[in-house]
Amino acid sequence: MKFLRRMSRSQRRCLTTAAAALLLLVILVYRKDFGHTYRWSNLSSPDCVFPNDDPNCKHRVTDPPISPPTKDVPEDSPGGPEWCPDVGFERPAFPNGREPQAWQSVRHRNLTVFSAFLDGRRRIGGPLIRIVASGLQEQFNDVGPLFCSLWYAGRDRPATVGPAVYDRIYPSLFHPEMWVAHFVLCPLPVTGGGDGAGGPPPFAVSVTSRPCEATPSNALMLLNRRIPAAEDSDDADDDDGGGGGGGRGTSFAACFAPVYGKAVNWTVFVEWIELHRILGVRTAYFYNYTMSADLSRVLRGYAEEKRAAAAAAVEVVQWKYPQDKLANYFSQHEAINDCLYRAGHEHRYVAVVDIDEVVAPRRHANWTGMMRALARPRVGAYLFQHAYFRRNSTGERPYLVTQQSLWRTDVVTPPGKIRCKAVYVASDAVKANIHFPYSLAEGFDEYVVPPELAVLHHYRPEPMESFRNHPERFRFVEDRLMRRYNKELTARVRKRLNDYGTPRRDSAGVGK
Repeated sequence: MKFLRRMSRSQRRCLTTAAAALLLLVILVYRKDFGHTYRWSNLSSPDCVFPNDDPNCKHRVTDPPISPPTKDVPEDSPGGPEWCPDVGFERPAFPNGREPQAWQSVRHRNLTVFSAFLDGRRRIGGPLIRIVASGLQEQFNDVGPLFCSLWYAGRDRPATVGPAVYDRIYPSLFHPEMWVAHFVLCPLPVTGGGDGAGGPPPFAVSVTSRPCEATPSNALMLLNRRIPAAEDSDDADDDDGGGGGGGRGTSFAACFAPVYGKAVNWTVFVEWIELHRILGVRTAYFYNYTMSADLSRVLRGYAEEKRAAAAAAVEVVQWKYPQDKLANYFSQHEAINDCLYRAGHEHRYVAVVDIDEVVAPRRHANWTGMMRALARPRVGAYLFQHAYFRRNSTGERPYLVTQQSLWRTDVVTPPGKIRCKAVYVASDAVKANIHFPYSLAEGFDEYVVPPELAVLHHYRPEPMESFRNHPERFRFVEDRLMRRYNKELTARVRKRLNDYGTPRRDSAGVGK
């Protein structure tokens, strides 16, 4: 800081003013770009297990997100849907009725698309088709207009609608050249000819740079095809306006971060799958960027088991994001939002976690009891505060991370939502982020769960930077809560080891 001492008082004043102006500009850009503001209210807890400096639990209220424009227009209106001329279109084909699970380019646009979902929630502008995409940001680049070709059963040519809404999920303000997560929102039109309101929705959609492109470079299967009836209430307690089937009750899904790397101990995956099944998760979703042959074999075994017995399942989504695009951490934002809609049409609650994290209820044996106790009106996401567990091994076999790593920070670190992970009410979530929601349906809030009720356990293989640099700031205490699952979890993992064979590496030092 010697250069500051050499500066005159007026120079330092100018520097301070410039820094303050820059900070104000960043704040204004952030607030404008994120499209909502926050206000806080305290929800005091009298008996915190994690006595932080401020034990009050924060409840963030998010202002309504900007909804896509409704395009319910007659067929003959300008900008409305129209059937493309018969110029030799080739209908999309999906062998064995399965989606491609591949990133597909949009010709003449800096954009790739992956999956398409019917979103019937009228309160956010539906019914519409929501497409998970990755591309350059309109804030910094000229992306150009987008159109949607909708393919209907029994038709040899599509209907076209547009321009579509190019809706950014999460910005990269300091990397204009980065490809980031977006939704492409296609209005679902009244097409007439038996395909209008009350008729079947399209079975596929293509995103194009101009209307009625004869040979589109992509074709996405519409993964759920139910439009809620007109009398469906968006305010119903079991609202499935997102397109899911009724009667989801308290069904849970867990979305895990993209899997990458070959040196992954698959027993950790088995432990996490079985632990989450004990907690009540019906389906665990994994996104395969790269994985070892052993891990692929194990996850494939779980998936086949589901198909054979309709039991609790594992779903593996192939996630081969184009390596020539500058993207954030294996396109994790895109994966999270794909999973939110992929799982949300079948499950009431969708959790977003990593393979070394688990939401641990402290007063209930499973997530069902936990969520029934936590349930609050107009809450679309429940945020669980973070406690770091130091990895340890007692020599027991099989090595189970959650059963042998029993020392955690004595407080949630940091308190509040910064490192939270969320369990979403699928029908009320619009955009998901890694740690907390980016956008919920209008009028819905997020709730930071008091740590005496439930905590996010983080069994990170290597300490985070703050722990490495400032160990004196943290105190560890023994927490044997997870031992309540020891007998059942050990039996389940041992059975899987017998089914799949013992891996070559099975030690506390093996990471995610």
